[in-house]
Amino acid sequence: RLGRGAGGEGLTTDPQEAPSTFTPALSQGSGGRNEIQSIARAHHGSLSLEERRQTEEALKRGELPAVVATASLELGIDMGAVDLVCQVESPGGVARGLQRVGRAGHLVGRSSKGRLLAKTAGDLLEAAALARAMRRGEVEPLRVPANCLDVLAQQVVACVAMDRWDAPALFDLVRSAYPYRDLSAAAFEGVLKLVSGRFGLLTFRDLRPRISWDRVHNRLLALPGSAQLALVGGGTIPDTGQYPLYLGDGGPRLGELDEEFVLERRVGETFVLGTSTWKIEAIEPHRVLVSKAEGRSAFVPFWRGEGAWRTPQLGEAVGALVRELAQRREDPEACDWLHREYHLDPPAARALLGFVARQIAHAGVAPDDRTVLVETFRDPAGELGLAVLTPFGAKLHHALKLALQARLRQRLGIEVACLHGDDGVLFRLPDMEEPPLDLLHGLTPEMAEDLIRTELGDSALFGLRFRQNAGRALLMPRPDPGRRTPLWLQRLRAKDLLQAVRRYPDFPIVVETFRECLDDDLDLPRLRSFLDAIRTGSIRIATRRGEVPSPFASELIFRFSLKYLYEWDEPARGDLPRSGPGVDETLLDPLLQDAPYHLWLDPGAIGRVEGRLRGVGQPPRTAEEMAEWLRRLGDLAPSDLAGPMLGFLEELRCQGRATTIALPGVKEPVRWIGVEEVPLYAAAFGDISPLPQGSGTGGEDPTGGADRITLTPTLSQGCGGRKRNQITGTPTLSQGRGGWTPTPLSPRR
Repeated sequence: RLGRGAGGEGLTTDPQEAPSTFTPALSQGSGGRNEIQSIARAHHGSLSLEERRQTEEALKRGELPAVVATASLELGIDMGAVDLVCQVESPGGVARGLQRVGRAGHLVGRSSKGRLLAKTAGDLLEAAALARAMRRGEVEPLRVPANCLDVLAQQVVACVAMDRWDAPALFDLVRSAYPYRDLSAAAFEGVLKLVSGRFGLLTFRDLRPRISWDRVHNRLLALPGSAQLALVGGGTIPDTGQYPLYLGDGGPRLGELDEEFVLERRVGETFVLGTSTWKIEAIEPHRVLVSKAEGRSAFVPFWRGEGAWRTPQLGEAVGALVRELAQRREDPEACDWLHREYHLDPPAARALLGFVARQIAHAGVAPDDRTVLVETFRDPAGELGLAVLTPFGAKLHHALKLALQARLRQRLGIEVACLHGDDGVLFRLPDMEEPPLDLLHGLTPEMAEDLIRTELGDSALFGLRFRQNAGRALLMPRPDPGRRTPLWLQRLRAKDLLQAVRRYPDFPIVVETFRECLDDDLDLPRLRSFLDAIRTGSIRIATRRGEVPSPFASELIFRFSLKYLYEWDEPARGDLPRSGPGVDETLLDPLLQDAPYHLWLDPGAIGRVEGRLRGVGQPPRTAEEMAEWLRRLGDLAPSDLAGPMLGFLEELRCQGRATTIALPGVKEPVRWIGVEEVPLYAAAFGDISPLPQGSGTGGEDPTGGADRITLTPTLSQGCGGRKRNQITGTPTLSQGRGGWTPTPLSPRR
């Protein structure tokens, strides 16, 4: 009705699951499903490029009355004449709303025209504040992400894959880009250590070198596969493991389906995508094959996404509107005021006034820009809930949730289930006589920030961002084109990687993940201002104990049940130590049978694993790869060399990157080592060889490593199933000069 009333084509934008939901509905009263394609078509990122282009061209030619779309129609597309945009559900920000409504009347001399269609009473409240801010042009300030180390790692590999670089020259190039204008030399060097595999975890596949860093000459060189890695893994959009959808075997690509949706389907079931119904013919590891199935009932697919949260500026506007509505709820002119100032039609104005009036009737107060409501209640399942309600948006509430979650753990000794959203934070509490309504009292900005930094590393947000950042930094290489990595497997790989690198507080992707969470996902500056305002009395805290939740808490309760619907039985951490076995070993050990694991293993299998770890059967293909091989395995005797290795070593010697030394007390005293390792060997054995002169920074500082024991690389990188004393009893390098000294096992520096 809205599209036809506009006198031309209509464009409808909506969250990502909506196009497939709304498009069939537009056929009602218009001849049924057979005429859907002539009435409306869907447009979203999970449709194929060809399908989207057909929709765009049909809209430009005036053949479509309407398109149901996501943000896929926001940027970079010349849409021609669009009369009306109907935005279903608030987009959460003024800039987003203007961008979408701006698709209508995008011609010289015409004005954009849009309608905001709210889905819930809470959504109506936000839409009203948004409409006023849009008319006033109150666009949020633009914020450019700065010093993103994951993207930098990707770009360094891409640059080096194309040409050799001196590290200082590449640093100057990076600093010439606006987002990296303030990048520190230490951060850049950390990224170089990352992409050249210098964090001592070379046996971890995802941390092997992407490029070679010649520390002697401070030069960066490509390795075999560097170019392909940069080409296949380039980009910043996270991989979500979606299934490509094809029309039969060898047919055209139709789009993509969410992994979770596919795992819930069976062969023979039907679903809607775009304007057609499809029957599943086969579900393969890397694709789904379908055939046409018109006229049959079908599922509507869904796609998981993060969603767009309310901006802080819009949150302030929502709070101010709630405060004014509370003051005007008895005013007979309130509906006219809402129509005049906030552009609501009469039914919407009455609904909004009723929503705020019900909130005040239930709780005595409505949370606004000057009032926080802390309430406890029984949810529909009879569980005790505690809600902290403010209008300031999910970024502030996420930070607040982490701080309050830590406080509740300190008080109750358990991990409390919780959820945050644009309207506040919700906690599920155990039954208690006196619920902690004073949770915000005494919480200073400094205390909150300390709690957040402590909590963040173990949060779901940190795990999500680490996985995405590791993918962008090429640490979890994508498979060959045409193959997908399941999202569940990406999560497991990211968890393994995070466990491996936690010992390095300077690991660039850990640093980048903290930066992104604190800078982009959590609104710490506004949280500090919020807590300061509570402390000074500018914002008051209202409390309520009731049997039912207030209307403003209803949406949080609904989302809470959805979040925990698919939770598995993983024990919560509670107020327990962050490490350790978590069991009394004096009670456990007598119950266990002592069966040494090394006796279970086939010696032949152990030998094959050790050979693979040491690179046997994988000889280096270039001099640069030989340099990485030498750095990983340490000193090499002539008997260790095979194939072209000696030639590569001679080439490296000519470049000043490899040399030979004489080790005392071994069968083969002549050993090849990397020049950057000379200071380490000299600290252990004395003046074994003069350090060649180079134009770069040289190797590691010997004074920093002389007092640290270093296990012989051949053992540390290539030992299989051995007892600890079989390794620790082997001679290793230590601080003492002049010979081998047995020392305890220690990671290599």
